[in-house]
Amino acid sequence: MTANTVDLSPDDNSVVTLEVADEVVAPEKVKSPKGNSAKTSSAPVPAPKRGFFRRLWKAVKVLLGLALVALVAGAIYLGIPELNDRVLNPLSDNTARLSAVTDDVAASEATLAELDTAIVGLDARVAELAAAEAVVPDRLLSLENGLADVVETQAQFDDRMASIESAIAGHTRQIDTLDELQATLSADVAAGSAELATQVTTLQVMELLSRARLFLYQANYGLAEQDVVAARALIDTDTAAGEEVALRLDRVIDGLPERPVTAADDLDIAWQLLLSPSVVSGE
Repeated sequence: MTANTVDLSPDDNSVVTLEVADEVVAPEKVKSPKGNSAKTSSAPVPAPKRGFFRRLWKAVKVLLGLALVALVAGAIYLGIPELNDRVLNPLSDNTARLSAVTDDVAASEATLAELDTAIVGLDARVAELAAAEAVVPDRLLSLENGLADVVETQAQFDDRMASIESAIAGHTRQIDTLDELQATLSADVAAGSAELATQVTTLQVMELLSRARLFLYQANYGLAEQDVVAARALIDTDTAAGEEVALRLDRVIDGLPERPVTAADDLDIAWQLLLSPSVVSGE
């Protein structure tokens, strides 16, 4: 506030000092020293020119502030969509892409870990194959030796089978001869040749059982059974020895073809029992 001194000169020549601010100050009543009331001056005190310019500047500043606020508000209002389009949306997209890339990287790392594990397994498998390949020559040599042994065994088996077939042929010829001899002797039984006929029948049974044994060696169980049945028909069961031989031959027939080993044992026992002189003759 600026203090201005105004000289009021009434009749008593008194001086009154008024404080004048930037605004117009209402006049005060001034009492004279003598106690007489003095009339209040109603004339307005003009404000200095600098107070007007100050108020004008304040108004301009207020207007500028309002304009600035309006400008900022308009910029915000108009710039939010642009901000979304140019900054926020691309930022969100980039964040999503970054997350996807992170997931892809994690998946790739997991795949690489699986591949590493698979490679380790393949390396172990390759090592095993290499070790197996190292022993292949030895195994091939062993197989070649085994094959040579098999070939040799097969040759021996072929020779044995040839011998068996030759023996079967020989027994067959003998059986045929005995059949012819038995047919010849049958007519002479009444003339006292019964003992000779019994011996011929015994030889015929032994030849049939011998050929049946050879058929068992060949696993030809059908022909073996046929010869055993034929021999069984020639056995005289009226004697104890003949009944025992017939029982063994019945076991041979029952055991073929399911139990060839047992049948071969019974056939051998029957062969031994044939040595009894009363098996076929019935004496």
